[in-house]
Amino acid sequence: MRSDSRKKAEATIQVSNVDVNVISWSTASPNLIASGTEDGGVQVWDIRKLSKGRSIADIKFHTDQITSIEFQPYEDSIVTVASADNRISVWDFSVEPDVKSKDADIPDQLMFVHQGLEDVKEVR
Repeated sequence: MRSDSRKKAEATIQVSNVDVNVISWSTASPNLIASGTEDGGVQVWDIRKLSKGRSIADIKFHTDQITSIEFQPYEDSIVTVASADNRISVWDFSVEPDVKSKDADIPDQLMFVHQGLEDVKEVR
C-alpha cells in the first residue's frame, strides 16, 4: 500500500518466510486481502489491523504452491483457492470452528474441494 506521497510504502507486513505467489482484494469489503504462498499457505488480512501483524485467517490445507486465489464477488467471507497440488478449495471464513469437531483433518471453514485436476492456474 502506498502513502499519499506514493514515494514510500504506507504499511508493510511479514506475510510468510516463503514467496507470496498471489493476492486478491475483496470487492465486497475493500479492507480484506487474501494471500497464497509458495508453501501452500492461505491467509486473509484486514488492512485496518495490519499493525498487529497477524492475519484474521491462516489456513494450512494445500500441500503445494497456491496458483490462484479469489474472493467471491458479493460475499467477503468466501475465498476460492487453486493449488499446484491439483486441488481447488472453497472456504467460508464466517463459519466458526467447532471445538467439539472429531475430524481435525477437515477444517470447519472448508466448504468444497475439487481434486484430481492438472495444472490449475486460475480461479474466478
